[in-house]
Formats: sequence, structure tokens, C-alpha cells
Amino acid sequence: MNGKMSLVLALVVAFAASAVVLNAYDPGNGIISDEEAALQIAKHFIMNAPTYAFDGIDGTLLLIQTTSLESWPVHYVVIISFESSHAGYGDRSGEMVAQVVTTHVATVKVVNGEVVQAVIDDAWDELEQRETGIEEPVNNDMIISPETAVNKAVNFITRSHELDEVAVSSRWSVEDLTPRGMVGSSTQRFTGGGWTITVSWSVVRFPVYSVEAEYDGATAFQWEGTVDHRGGVEELGFELAKGPPGINPFALLSFLRVPRRRLSPSRRSPLCPSGSPRPRSPGRGPPQRWPPSRRPSPSPSPWPPS
Repeated sequence: MNGKMSLVLALVVAFAASAVVLNAYDPGNGIISDEEAALQIAKHFIMNAPTYAFDGIDGTLLLIQTTSLESWPVHYVVIISFESSHAGYGDRSGEMVAQVVTTHVATVKVVNGEVVQAVIDDAWDELEQRETGIEEPVNNDMIISPETAVNKAVNFITRSHELDEVAVSSRWSVEDLTPRGMVGSSTQRFTGGGWTITVSWSVVRFPVYSVEAEYDGATAFQWEGTVDHRGGVEELGFELAKGPPGINPFALLSFLRVPRRRLSPSRRSPLCPSGSPRPRSPGRGPPQRWPPSRRPSPSPSPWPPS
């Protein structure tokens, strides 16, 4: 009985799956698979894009391959070929073009029902209407200077935290804190009007400035954030000072802060050849001897013989 029931259930599941698959590709019901939908979207895009619309030859559009990438959302890559009656790409109205039948191969990527990439012959970007591998010209005026980044940060701080009583310096004293010989990054300190602002950045085409600001006026505070090469400000931290009026706790802590003491290389305690610590000086606990055959110096040992 159990075997018969299992067989019946298996047949029901198989028929149901077949019906779903057939229904997915049934044009009569108007239901198609995601892959077929991606193909139709890519085909419609190419037929209405400037290159094919200008001189594409009707009836030459041919599907070469459709693949789906293992990603989420799923990326469908559709490869289509077609022929044009002239050489070149895009809308060539008013241009002198060679009248020769040219075969093109277009690779179209579709994600969530939208064309996100379309390249013809690996040479022409049909979405951007320009040759591939050519970057858009960069407007150097849009890459702000470190001082401009400071001003952007200050304006952001006073505006977003409603610090109308905080004075904003119109002129900064600039100090270069970049270590000598440092290559690839820079650091500058800007001071003025109660502000102390440290800016650091990597020397790249589109720098992002890391900004640390401190104000020691009546409303003392600290701020940390970034400013991108176009002037966009992102806040990472803000803290108001808490303490008696007229005293900046941040400056007080900075004055009282004791730097962490570190041993110089000459005072470190490496291991002796035997693997045990180097002997300590008299009066600092029981001594540990070097092995007699590996003593570092031929001078007489200060330790009593064992």
C-alpha cells in the first residue's frame, strides 16, 4: 500500500511540474519564463537603440546565446547579431560613412527586467553612446582642495548641530604634518578662531579627506568625519565637552595625558641562545645564568659558580 501511494504521489508531482514548465513557455496564456522575458527585453532594446535604428537591416537580427549568471538578482546575458548597411556605430546622421554591409555582435545584460549593459563588437557602449575603454573627462574643478574640505566640514558641523554661537574662521593657519619621506598620503593641521582641524588623505585621483575637528570655545566639542572629492560630508562622531564653564575638558585631558612608555630597542629583553631570558641585573630577583659555553663576553662572570 505504501509503495502504491508513493508511486501515485510521484506521478502527481511529475505532472504538476510538467504543467508548470509548459505553462511558463505557453505564449497562448501570455506567460513566459524570466529567461525568455530577458531575451525579449534585449531584442527590443537593440532594435530601438541608435546603431540598429540608423541602418539596421530588417530580418538580420539573430539570437546567438542566452545565459544566466549565478547571482542574485539573476543576470541574464543575451548575445545578438545583426547587420547594418553602413560601417560605424550610433546615430551617424550627417557623417561620411562607408556604405558596406557590416555584421555586428551585441552583448546585452538584463537585470530585473532592465538593460544595465549593452556593448557592440566589444568596441561600442550602446548605453553611453561612446567607445568602450574611454573614461568620461574629469572636471578638475570638482576635486576640492584640503582647505575647501575643512570649510565644508565646519559648515556641516555648525549647521547640523545648530551651533550658531560658534565662530567660523575666515582665515586658517596651515601646518604640514606629513612625515618627512612619506609618499602616498598627506596630513595638514588647520587652526584659527578656536578651531584645530587635522585633515589627512591618500594621494589618489579622487581623494577622500578624513577630518578631525576640535573647538575650544565656550561650546567645546570634538567632531570626526569624511569629505569626498566633490564636497560630500559624512559624520562619524560628535561629542560635546562636559565640564565647568570656561574650561575645555578636551584640552585639559590632552595636557594631562601621559604618553605610553615604550622600551627602546636597546632596552628590550631578547632571549639568549639557550631560549631563556637574558640575566637580570643584581637586586632584581634571582639571576639566570647563560650557559658557560655560550656566554656573550669572555669577561669574568659576576655570578658565583654553581
